[in-house]
Amino acid sequence: YSTDGSRTALPTEVEIANFADLCTNPDEDAPDLFVQGLMVEGLSSEDIFLHLLAPAARHLGYLWDEDLCDFSKVTIGLIRMQKITMRLGSDFQEKFINSFSWGGKTDGYQTYRFEKALEVINATMARREKSLNIEEIEILSYISKNK
Repeated sequence: YSTDGSRTALPTEVEIANFADLCTNPDEDAPDLFVQGLMVEGLSSEDIFLHLLAPAARHLGYLWDEDLCDFSKVTIGLIRMQKITMRLGSDFQEKFINSFSWGGKTDGYQTYRFEKALEVINATMARREKSLNIEEIEILSYISKNK
């Protein structure tokens, strides 16, 4: 804890495991209350995302891999984590983000280079042995220039 009493330590392994357990138990409000408690102690939304939700999801994956948790519990746990993510996510992103933009509320947005966008699209489509045709490239080019 800092001199003003706010929490500086990130969630411990025990807290992460407890949170994952809360996400799979019948009390659907318990995970939210746990997160609210951490935030009252001074943990930021970013710390919740990176140091609680992500490790807790990995923990559920571990429990699934080791057959210590069934499919239903893992699914319920992830749904509850997603609910928290959606609630806290509004702190990071605007409601509307221009096409061909990337970044975030904190660091600002940048226009994505059209050529780079085409590279990413083509690489993604190539995994399914597909590619953009000329018309699709022209449409994307028009959108990119007229945002």
